[in-house]
Amino acid sequence: MDIRPYIERLKQSAAAKNYSHMTITQIVSMLISICIYPYVIRKLGSEVYGLYVFGLSITNYFIELTSFGLKFPAVKAVVEYKDNPTQTNHIVTCVYVIKGILVLLSSLIFILLTKYIPFLQQHALIFYLVFIQLLGEWLMPNWFYQGRQKMQVITYTSVGCRLLSVPAIFICIQSPNDITSFVLINTLSIAVAAIAGLIMMMWKEKVRFVHIRFSEIKTMIKDAVPFLGSNVIGVIKTETATLLIGTFLGMREVAIYDLANKLVVIPRTFTQNINHALFPSVLASQTKRIKQIIRYEYFIGLAIMLGVAAVGYWATLFLGGKEMLGAYPIAVILSVSILTWLVVGAYIAFVFVPQKRYYDVTRNQIVALISFLIIGVPGVILFKNTYALAIAFAISGLCEILYCKYITYKHQLI
Repeated sequence: MDIRPYIERLKQSAAAKNYSHMTITQIVSMLISICIYPYVIRKLGSEVYGLYVFGLSITNYFIELTSFGLKFPAVKAVVEYKDNPTQTNHIVTCVYVIKGILVLLSSLIFILLTKYIPFLQQHALIFYLVFIQLLGEWLMPNWFYQGRQKMQVITYTSVGCRLLSVPAIFICIQSPNDITSFVLINTLSIAVAAIAGLIMMMWKEKVRFVHIRFSEIKTMIKDAVPFLGSNVIGVIKTETATLLIGTFLGMREVAIYDLANKLVVIPRTFTQNINHALFPSVLASQTKRIKQIIRYEYFIGLAIMLGVAAVGYWATLFLGGKEMLGAYPIAVILSVSILTWLVVGAYIAFVFVPQKRYYDVTRNQIVALISFLIIGVPGVILFKNTYALAIAFAISGLCEILYCKYITYKHQLI
């Protein structure tokens, strides 16, 4: 059987190109992080590096608030009006106005937090520099290029700025006292990439900011609200784990948990954009092969989990040294999230969103958050270790899958 025609069609597929560029961006960023991690963790030390991770967890709450669940509605609108420049300008303006307002609101809340919480006030400079990464969420038009299926623009800007930050890190970071320089370099690479992406959108795609009516903003907000609830709940679950570890167990344990997450993120990078990349083409074609896609993603997730168990120990030893080996068993437990991201992401993108069951997405995340908190919070308080939170995280992911299957079966969605 000659498979060359199939390969050629795959090469020409816009979805395949979109996926490849989205994944390349993640892979290169991941490889850069892996290359510099052994150097950074040894120069800064686990306690100081954990402080950076703790600050990043706080900022991620505001990044998710600023994203406002706009990703799916914005991509959907860009796809639907790709041949209508006037309407596209209105969509882009709506997204930037909404996110700009949320950046201002987030900044006000963050200022109040650093003023009245002693620990945040003590390390205010570091946390403020991390917080500036919020500009990346506001300015980077990745949702626009995803809808246009031209993610190579985001690849070039993001990867280029990340590469430029590497020599700066090796030159400037020599001791724990250089933590401020480390944070500043990372923040600048994100902000510059976002600004470059915005300029490219306006220059190459001829997008312009225009006067819009309040009703347009209201409609966009209405479409995004269900995803806001879902995304915020997801971030609360993810980042609360880090905050609980930092609060009850210390910054060194935060660094160990972060390394465990990195071991999971490395393989997840290759899979997390599959559903996002397929979303525009599936939305346009209304494909009936959703069950097959979900089935394949189960197999992919399980295979990657086995891979983490097989090579995770040696990866931990290489990246963090013997003092960070506690990250390995945590990574094995957290690898369940790879399966969760794939399968739940498929249900959301191909089942719930096309049928406008947006609130099922939110309810799914509520189930995950409640199960995580019920198991995780008492666990970390009683057992005083990170394993309790990792197990709670894994169980909550399995609860997400069960909920998606239940709703799909109950309403015969596929």
